[in-house]
Amino acid sequence: MALRDLVKDVHTEAEESSFAQLLMSGNITKEQYANYLYQQELIYYALEQRASKLGMMKKIPKMKRHYKILDDFHNLEIDEDFYTFDSTQSYIDYVKTINETQCWAHIYVRHFGDMYGGNMISKRIPFGKHTMYEFEDKKGLIEYVRSKLTEDMADEAKLVFSYAIKMFKELEKEYGL
Repeated sequence: MALRDLVKDVHTEAEESSFAQLLMSGNITKEQYANYLYQQELIYYALEQRASKLGMMKKIPKMKRHYKILDDFHNLEIDEDFYTFDSTQSYIDYVKTINETQCWAHIYVRHFGDMYGGNMISKRIPFGKHTMYEFEDKKGLIEYVRSKLTEDMADEAKLVFSYAIKMFKELEKEYGL
């Protein structure tokens, strides 16, 4: 069974969260989107640092999102200070401890999510740049990462989704959604 089928339930749960629905609706405010990007930048920085430390990003440097997220965030020109959510900090702390196999599950959930879902999100966000959703050599990246995936990664991938869901819930609480 493919990894995507093994994580379908928690993937659906993440997609059906109020914040994910807001992202897809196109009705998100600039402030809400900026806070989302702020959390994402911290998450991706930690994940990509860990993947680099494990030597994984050498073959897929075009997969990196951290700088693109940062650029998109600054492009919004929001004059507000955001704080790091508990879920974001917990994820950052956790990702520092993962091994290479676990890291592939994180890249699968996070980066593939932006590759696929991000394509739809970028069409609906009415402001700012959306470079975080633009991937060079998308086909090659997908092929390479898929070659690293196994069914054994399902529990770790589900954990990544659970962190995303927690972040969505914190965003929902922050904005009364």
